[in-house]
Amino acid sequence: MEPMLTAQEVAEHLRINVDEVRRMLNRGELRGVNVGRGNMKPRWRIEPAALEQFKQRMTIDRSNQRAPRPRKRVKDYLEIL
Repeated sequence: MEPMLTAQEVAEHLRINVDEVRRMLNRGELRGVNVGRGNMKPRWRIEPAALEQFKQRMTIDRSNQRAPRPRKRVKDYLEIL
């Protein structure tokens, strides 16, 4: 079994702020275990498999996004009238 990761290690891996990792944990977007003293002083640990699942979900979510539609200029609308 691989050692669990800290929120700081996950933040470094994802190249984001550790506070954002904690927000994702609190929202349930990233699975982790609170090994601290309840909600007053949480200390999160994340399994490497949970991090990989999170990264896969983010990749799938981004691939499902539609491309932005090209904007029509006012001039194009005036030609129709």
